[in-house]
Amino acid sequence: MRVLIERKGGVAGVPARGERADHELNAEQRAAVDSLLSAPPQPRARKPDGFYYKVLIENEGSTHNLELSEEDLPESLSSIPTISL
Repeated sequence: MRVLIERKGGVAGVPARGERADHELNAEQRAAVDSLLSAPPQPRARKPDGFYYKVLIENEGSTHNLELSEEDLPESLSSIPTISL
């Protein structure tokens, strides 16, 4: 499994990006990814200046693309995307 998360939006519009392989995920992060795969949240309208997240999950030969609001990204996964300067 591979998880790629991109954070976009916000007041400054500075993107953040991060990637983890399955062996780099802790138990809480792995459970959050499994939850997103089994029951993805319904899309929400974007808030002005709010963050949204593009999540790509590659698992056992299949690819899942999700677009999540700040409210729908599990807290345990929020540390994966970081700003690169």
